[in-house]
Amino acid sequence: MLSRLHFYLHSLLYNPVRVFVLGVVITFVMLIFDGSLWRFWSLQRGQEDMMQRMADLEEKAKNLEFKIHQAKQMTYIERQATDQFDYVREGDLIFVFAE
Repeated sequence: MLSRLHFYLHSLLYNPVRVFVLGVVITFVMLIFDGSLWRFWSLQRGQEDMMQRMADLEEKAKNLEFKIHQAKQMTYIERQATDQFDYVREGDLIFVFAE
């Protein structure tokens, strides 16, 4: 029995291809049991989520910059005052409808 095990180990360890395959298998198994492979996959997925969030935030920033640019114009301010606060200027006609 011991001689068979010795013969098997000897034939395994003196074949470079088998040693390489055995090393790859052992490394893969260790990465799975250690959790490193899972953490790496989670980081990759997290990176994709962060890239999507960055793209969304950049889009929101562009929209806010456009709104800020509009808010600097007097016509936009007057329009917002008219729509939101029922602002009227002197000389404007006001219609009141009775219900």
